[in-house]
Amino acid sequence: MNTLDSFLPWLLSASLRASVLALAVLGLQFAFSRWLPARWRHALWLPVVLVLLVPVLPASRFSVENGFLAKPVIVQAGAQSAVAQSAVVQEAFVETPPVADPVAWRPSRPQILFATWLLGACGMLIVGGVGYRRSLRRIRRAAVVTSAGIEESVALVAQQLGMKRLPRVMVSSAVDSPAVAGLLSPVLLLPASFPNGFSASEARMVLLHELTHLKRHDLPLNWLLCVLQALHWFNPLLWLAFARMRADRETACDAQVLGTDAEDRRADYGHALLKLQHTVSQPALGLAFVGIFARAGMRSRIRAIATHRRPHPVWGLATALMIAALTLVGATRAQEVKAEQPKEAPALESTDQKNKAGGGAFVSFKDGTLTLKGKSGDVVWHDIPANTPVVLWSDAANAHHPFGTVEVLSKVERGTRVGVPAMEEGRLQKIYVGGKNGSVTGAFVSFKGDQMLLLGKDLTPNSFTKKYGNQLKFQKFAEDLPVFESIDGGDDVRAGTPSTALLKIKEGTLVTVHFGPGDGNFTRIEIGAKKGPRSDTAPKNTEAQPAADQNDKSGYGKFVSFKDGTLTLKGNYSGLVWNNIPEKIEVVRWDNEANKYVPAGNADVLSKVEAGTWTIVGGNKALIRVGARKGSTTGTFVSYKDNRLLMLGKDLGPAYTKKYGNQLHMNKFADGVPVYESIDGGAFEYAGNPATVLPKVKEGVIITVHGAGDDNITRIDIGVSTKK
Repeated sequence: MNTLDSFLPWLLSASLRASVLALAVLGLQFAFSRWLPARWRHALWLPVVLVLLVPVLPASRFSVENGFLAKPVIVQAGAQSAVAQSAVVQEAFVETPPVADPVAWRPSRPQILFATWLLGACGMLIVGGVGYRRSLRRIRRAAVVTSAGIEESVALVAQQLGMKRLPRVMVSSAVDSPAVAGLLSPVLLLPASFPNGFSASEARMVLLHELTHLKRHDLPLNWLLCVLQALHWFNPLLWLAFARMRADRETACDAQVLGTDAEDRRADYGHALLKLQHTVSQPALGLAFVGIFARAGMRSRIRAIATHRRPHPVWGLATALMIAALTLVGATRAQEVKAEQPKEAPALESTDQKNKAGGGAFVSFKDGTLTLKGKSGDVVWHDIPANTPVVLWSDAANAHHPFGTVEVLSKVERGTRVGVPAMEEGRLQKIYVGGKNGSVTGAFVSFKGDQMLLLGKDLTPNSFTKKYGNQLKFQKFAEDLPVFESIDGGDDVRAGTPSTALLKIKEGTLVTVHFGPGDGNFTRIEIGAKKGPRSDTAPKNTEAQPAADQNDKSGYGKFVSFKDGTLTLKGNYSGLVWNNIPEKIEVVRWDNEANKYVPAGNADVLSKVEAGTWTIVGGNKALIRVGARKGSTTGTFVSYKDNRLLMLGKDLGPAYTKKYGNQLHMNKFADGVPVYESIDGGAFEYAGNPATVLPKVKEGVIITVHGAGDDNITRIDIGVSTKK
């Protein structure tokens, strides 16, 4: 996953989490408004700022994500790491992408969202920065000489606050209300009329307020809020939170100012604020400035000043607990929950068959004990006589023939089907190794409880039909047993597995079950009756679909025929025809050894092309390419919409990336293209067809598309297998 794909989810998650925290802070402030000191009201906002700043939050089982913001991350044990997957993919041979569909670049949805966000954020930062510079320039132009009395007053107040570094003082007629600005070199801005209209005590309180802002480091925090507000410009709830944060900052500063003096200065301080309210006429300087006066919230500030009292120490502890709780709940991510490991099934106990018949896959033969693996566990026969005959199946003779006595069982390959009949006359007559491959066909009745019922067709009268009639019951099939289907007598198409495909069959449909030696050794299921011989893949020389005259357009498909100047190909969805092919048209063929197209001749060589060969016709019938390089292309999954796969290619050739970047757009796949999937690095297993499987793939998963030329896709692999 690239940086863009990870940044946007983090930004939205942080914004949403901070919004929830902001609502919680507002709720706590409302609930404890009568008792919560101003300093601690402002401190409650710290977790909100923390969430917006920290890119990676610690995990906690108390995180709000565990409830409703997000689901816990499930970590599958044994899952292959992204590094390991990348290492495996890099080992794969990939040249230029043979199956990519070069199209004009189109921005993805994440790219559009990122561009929109970036435009808004940059716009706010630029507007705010330009406004700040203009305000400072205007203030400097209207600056006047600072009187010695003001310099002395500022020095005395700074000394009282214990400040080691004095701010630069600038008096200007462009300033309507005292404020502080700057970041590395803070400056105290005072109106040209200051301190006219204020008593000495009131003027001192005003200076005390501004320098307290510097003492509290409110300027850096305010710059930080400006940047965060620009980054989260799309969230109106955070705009409200930042406004409340600034208002609480002023109230906290007021409380700290009143706590500086031992004497009660509430009246002087309140009068100073009221005088500023009547004298200020110009618009506010901007969010980057921190000053004593703000029309919004002035009434609540006056009320807080009038009712100010020293806070009880217990409220400091209570607020610290609130901040800790908010941080624990809101400033943490969901705790990773490891998926429960599938418990290893306890080893099934071996069943002593004694004199009973049975069969299964060969496991071992030692000291007269034969062990087979049956459906429900190992089955064992003890004390098998040394002279018991063993017979081996021969496909050529279509029968079992003598193989020796029981000592030959030690040479039997593990997994071979072995059958042990019931004893006759108190002794074991023989042991059967191997068996006949075959099939049975019947009309579908039902598939319930993993059991399929057929009505057998053309069954040979024997002991089975005498006992059970024509009913064929098949117990649970293996999960990976392939199921193929022929629709309207067409070619067999992979339909899935028994648990998915057999549920959709209509009653009466012909079903053929193929089996290998031994009971329950099923190898394949076929649905429907195919016209002609069955095969896993379509025969090369198939009847062309209704052809479309291409005229002078380019196109490609599987070769069908060339006769009397007419070339016919079979495309993915219809036949394609080019009439009046010039006799001297250049024909090239793909040479695997040379790894390139080489001259093949003119139009007359087309009559020798094998049916089914991939053929490409250039525009205006200028060139015909016969054959194509077989290969694969790998990338990370982005989307599958409108039957088209979009990937971000990996290890693409420089010629392709220079023109198209790393985006790979695939044309619509043929319905019969098989899709395989590797789970946790395991072997690839058949998963279905593109239309049913690809919509379920998660973004970022490794995808490999195999083919031999554009649109001639032969297989799609999902994931990376560590097994050969």
